[in-house]
Amino acid sequence: MVEHETQGCASCGFPSYAGHVTSCQIANRNESAEEAASEDDRKKFFALFIKCTGITDDLSRRIQLDLKYFDRLPRSIFGEGVRGGERRIFQIHDQEQNVIAGAELVMGENGDRKEAYFGHKIVDEGHRGRDLGHVLVDKRLQIATESGCVEAWSLVEQDNIAALRSITKDGFLIRGNGITKNGGEASRDTYYVSRNLTQEPATPLPFADIKSIRHAETTDQLMGEKILIALGNKALTQEAFNNGYFGRQVVLPKDSETITQPMILMEKTVNVARNTPEE
Repeated sequence: MVEHETQGCASCGFPSYAGHVTSCQIANRNESAEEAASEDDRKKFFALFIKCTGITDDLSRRIQLDLKYFDRLPRSIFGEGVRGGERRIFQIHDQEQNVIAGAELVMGENGDRKEAYFGHKIVDEGHRGRDLGHVLVDKRLQIATESGCVEAWSLVEQDNIAALRSITKDGFLIRGNGITKNGGEASRDTYYVSRNLTQEPATPLPFADIKSIRHAETTDQLMGEKILIALGNKALTQEAFNNGYFGRQVVLPKDSETITQPMILMEKTVNVARNTPEE
């Protein structure tokens, strides 16, 4: 098992590399995430999941499918993958104790490392825009670091701009195409994102500094420490991954007058926990 030291934030007590700036901001609000300790709590989470996703499975079937999903997914992405996974659910309630947001966390051993997989994160439509998603990310980062995990990782749909932008704000890096197995065939419609939990993540690049970064549109323009690639240009993004780049943050037109469409800021000099997974 890889050991690492934890340095706590003086203001909130969270491990500093778990995102203490965001955690301190959250501590000043009334929102908090609690673990779903009972089967009834779990059912409330899955009921919210079905409500928000529009999935029509009955609740008991959804729960069973979810358990099989988490038993299978980590191993389908990384060779041996996470073994002996500890599966936990965290929820946020309103004043009437209704579940308005929730998220899943799986922790387990991957060789001599302990890792955390961030599963489904759901926020009720009527409560979005309140940073509840970031509260759930911070809670899982806190639990993962306290449990000795050295890396947190997840999968995000390639076309979900809001989710990609949100998770990179939380210190995750876009590492490459996520590989999942469906009926024995590989699917590459997701990005694999990860965050090294043994150190502070890189801070987002100020938007004023983005103006001078080259916009890469062809493979021969994949050079330099930092480049910008259109989020919809998946082929060029894959070539950038193949050439050692990692996605640092998602930039939108509202962020800079030089941006006309959603783009990924790619960088070569970032700290990563290990290699991008291969099929």
